[in-house]
Amino acid sequence: LVLALLFAAHPQHVQVVAWVSERKELLAAFFALLTILFYHRSISSPQEKRWYWLAFASFLFASMSKPGIVPIPFILIAVDLFTQPRKQSFIRSVMDSAINKIPLIAVSIVISLVAVYANHQYGAELKQDNPLAEVLLAKFDAYAWLVPVNLAHYLTSVFNPLPGSYFTLPPQQLTLQLAGASVLVILLFIALILRIRHRFPLAVFAAAWFTLMWLPISGIIPFARYYVADRYTYMPHIGLFLLIIYALCYVVEKFKYQKQFLFAAALLTVVGGAYFSSIQASYWRNDLVLFQHESELNPHSEEAALYCGWAAQDEKRYELAAKCLKRAVSINPDSYLGHAYYGFALEHISQPDRAAEQYRLALASKGAATGINADLVYARLVALL
Repeated sequence: LVLALLFAAHPQHVQVVAWVSERKELLAAFFALLTILFYHRSISSPQEKRWYWLAFASFLFASMSKPGIVPIPFILIAVDLFTQPRKQSFIRSVMDSAINKIPLIAVSIVISLVAVYANHQYGAELKQDNPLAEVLLAKFDAYAWLVPVNLAHYLTSVFNPLPGSYFTLPPQQLTLQLAGASVLVILLFIALILRIRHRFPLAVFAAAWFTLMWLPISGIIPFARYYVADRYTYMPHIGLFLLIIYALCYVVEKFKYQKQFLFAAALLTVVGGAYFSSIQASYWRNDLVLFQHESELNPHSEEAALYCGWAAQDEKRYELAAKCLKRAVSINPDSYLGHAYYGFALEHISQPDRAAEQYRLALASKGAATGINADLVYARLVALL
C-alpha cells in the first residue's frame, strides 16, 4: 500500500501524467504491470496456459507503447527466482526460467533493434550518414563515462521533491568531485543491499527491478540529448521505492514503537509528496507558464528559451517573446530558429530595423539551408527593406 501511494504521489511522476506526449509511458507501465499480474497467475496455475499467453500479449502491447519497457522478461526471471522454491542450483534455475521466457525475450530483442534503427534513421540526434554500428560506437565512446553519473543521479534525485529540468544536457566534462560523488553513491547503494539482503531477501529483487528498468535510460546507447529526466523514472522508481521501504524497516525494527514510526513516516512522505506534486502540476497550466519556469530553472538552455518565446508568441505577448528569444540567440548565436522568431517578435513590437537584422542573421546561419520557412524569412526581410 505504501509503495502504491509513493508511486502515485511522487513529484517526479507529474511530468509523465501531465505531458500528453508521455501517454506512451502510462500505456507501457499499465501493460507491463498487467504482464507481471498475468505471469504471476500463470505460475500459480501452470496447467492453464492462457495466463502465460495473456502475459505475452500484454508485454507485446507494452513494448509497442514504449521500447524502454523491454527489460520486463528479465524482471519475470527475477520473479521466478525470488518467489518460487528453488529445487536446483541458481544457474540452472536462471537458465530454466530464461527458457520459459524465450517468446518474451525474442520480442524484447526485436523491439530493441527496431528502436535503435529508428533512432538512427529518423532521430534528430542520431541521424547521420555513417553506418549504425559506427554511430553507436562513437556515441558510446563519448558518453560511457556518464553512465555512473546517470545512475547516481537517479539514486539521489528520488529524495528531491522539486521538479527537475525538462531539457537537461549532459555535463561537458567529468570533474573529480562529480566522479567521486557518483562512485560514493553507487557504493552506498551496493552496501545497503548487502546489509539488508539477509533480513529482507526481496530487497535484492527491488534492486534488480530498479537496475534492469534503469538500463534503457542509462545512456549506454544514447538516443537523445537529455541524459536524465523526471519522466524516465516512472518504472524504475517501483524497485527503488520498495528498496527504500525495506531499508527503513531495517533501521527501525529495533525501535519500541516501530509500527507507529513507520506509519508516521509513510503518512508524512505521502502527504509531502502530494503537496510538492501539486506545486509541480501548477506549472502545467499552459505552455507559457511551463516554459517560463523551465527558463528560470535552466537559464543556459537554448531550447527552454526558444519554447518560452514560441509560447509567448502564441499568447501574443511579443515583448516577453522577444526577451526569451534574445536569450536563445545569446546562448547560440548561430541559431536559425532563434534569429528568425526573434525577428518576428521584434516586428510586432515596432522595431523593424532590429527585426531585419535578425532575419539577416537567420539567413546567414548554418541552419538556413534546411530551416523551416526560410523563404518566408527572406520575404519578410525584403518587405522590411
